[in-house]
Amino acid sequence: MFRKVFICIIFILMSFYAFSQNYTISSRRGIKMFHQAQDLIAARSYNEAIPLLKDLVKKYPKFLEAWILLGQTYKVNDYTQEAISALSESIKQDSNFYPRALFLQGELYLDVGDYKNTEIVLKSYISRIKTNHRNFKIAKLFLQKAIFGQQQLESPVPYNPTKLPWIKKDTNSKFVNGVTANDSSIFYTYRVTEKMAQKRPKKFFEYIQIAELNSIDHKWHPVESLKDIFGIPAITGAMSISPKGDEIFFTACGIKPGMGSCDIYYTRKEGKKWSYPINLGSNVNSYTWDSQPSISPDGRTIFFTSRRKGGYGKADLWMCEKDSTGNWQAAKNLGAEINTFGNEFAPFIHADNQTLYFSSDGHVGMGKMDLFVSRRKEDGSWSKPQNLGYPINTHYDEITLVVNTKGEKAYFSSNNLDSTGVVKIYSFDLYSEIQPRKSTYFKAIVKDSKNRNPLKADLQIYSLSENRLIGEYQTNPDNGSVLVILPESANYAINVNKKGYIFYSASLKLDKVSSATKPLQEIIYLDKVLPGKVFTLNNIYFPTNEFTIDPKSEFELNKLFMFMEINPDVEILIKGHTDNVGGKEYNLQLSEKRANSVAQYLISKGINKNRIQKIGLGDTQHIASNDTEKGRNLNRRTEVEIRK
Repeated sequence: MFRKVFICIIFILMSFYAFSQNYTISSRRGIKMFHQAQDLIAARSYNEAIPLLKDLVKKYPKFLEAWILLGQTYKVNDYTQEAISALSESIKQDSNFYPRALFLQGELYLDVGDYKNTEIVLKSYISRIKTNHRNFKIAKLFLQKAIFGQQQLESPVPYNPTKLPWIKKDTNSKFVNGVTANDSSIFYTYRVTEKMAQKRPKKFFEYIQIAELNSIDHKWHPVESLKDIFGIPAITGAMSISPKGDEIFFTACGIKPGMGSCDIYYTRKEGKKWSYPINLGSNVNSYTWDSQPSISPDGRTIFFTSRRKGGYGKADLWMCEKDSTGNWQAAKNLGAEINTFGNEFAPFIHADNQTLYFSSDGHVGMGKMDLFVSRRKEDGSWSKPQNLGYPINTHYDEITLVVNTKGEKAYFSSNNLDSTGVVKIYSFDLYSEIQPRKSTYFKAIVKDSKNRNPLKADLQIYSLSENRLIGEYQTNPDNGSVLVILPESANYAINVNKKGYIFYSASLKLDKVSSATKPLQEIIYLDKVLPGKVFTLNNIYFPTNEFTIDPKSEFELNKLFMFMEINPDVEILIKGHTDNVGGKEYNLQLSEKRANSVAQYLISKGINKNRIQKIGLGDTQHIASNDTEKGRNLNRRTEVEIRK
């Protein structure tokens, strides 16, 4: 903020160098007063400069330079209406004397949401400058915003903001950063004023707090504070949480050693405590300002805001992805579809891993920072951002938005909805056009089948509907659990793998998920690798009456391959089974060919053929009735028996 004001001061003073001694008045006394005002402004003594300028224009009402300087000084100090009036006086007397006054006045009208006057003034300004003028691009954007704002006022979108009920009211601001998958916990940045902060030179400091929704009184209760996560008071916030709420990616400023003014860090909950924060390193952080992280639901991509070089504007949105070893790769800019010559802030990637919400002052909106939504395409690019509309967006700054897992409710922070000036947390229902893909959450608990002890295991989820890997996860070693966000109306293959155990595979079909507060949950028991153990490959598919493996089976086959790789002494027997449709001999031959297809896949990947046997059993070992399609589907299966 200081840098912005300083630049404005310099620009104000330099604006009048061009006038030299050719002022619009000849009074030496008046010109001397004008120079005195310039000196006061250079010293940031606005409370003395403004009365002096007011007195000056009262004595010399034709002194255009004084009117303009007064208007610009009012503008720097956020006296918007006074700035408009002062600039209007200079424009009324001679609009050609200082055309930039029209630009400044148009910007001020936009700041207060006076879109009609913004349009009138900026059209006049644009007609007076050339297309290569330094302000032409900005003036055109402001004009587009003025036209867009008028249109939006005529067609508002559904909006019903409700303030979150807290057990205890206070006068400190809260900035929402995330909610857990079941909407039961909320993470936010808590700003403490200087009066409460001891021995701090800054006006405020910030830290992370967590609140839970009480099921009895239906109010939010603060339950945990990460006030001294570094062991010292620090400005921390702008965070993103994992769906389960046990990992936090957050911003910390002024921590040494650090890479820039603000860096992104990571902490994980270990038992009842949070681990000491780890800087995410030079691929994520730069030597400038990096902040506002948003972690993808699978934990493999982080979106964030940065002012580093190589962007399109002042602050851009960037992303980093993890490689197969879990290390963050070099940052990638989200591109010109998302980023502009202005500022893009506060990315939020939804649980569907394809819907991105963010704020921008460079896209056409209602005024300052507006909220937008963009969707990731199949090729990884982003759709043209859609403005969330009025009154979600206004002529004020709208910066942060968090959307719950179901995609039906949004949370945001604002100080514009009441007269207290305190930033509070609100929620509202998202109208359908800006909702993400509906998602739910699936909880898996992995245990040893014999002793029932929890296991640390690797879990992969593959979308059969989209033929792509959704994510790779690891269960918590303390309780064997993992929480995964999944888009609804899709079919998935789930695989769990651990060295020394037979891998688990299953299908999960999410046609329609209820709005229950408890997640879909499955306890998965893993068997140790022992001779004679038999398991079914649940996601191997063949076209009817064929033995060519369907491409969507590749995910399952790769898990079998990985099982053979991490257990190099294991030998297996692949068993092919069919239902009873067709002749006995035909089914026997078909099952043999299908078992051989699976074996050949493994051999093609590098598994020694001497470790693999195969047999076709036709319809001789059915496990369900062949009188129903469901039963026949269970009988058409591929099994693996551990032989050694």
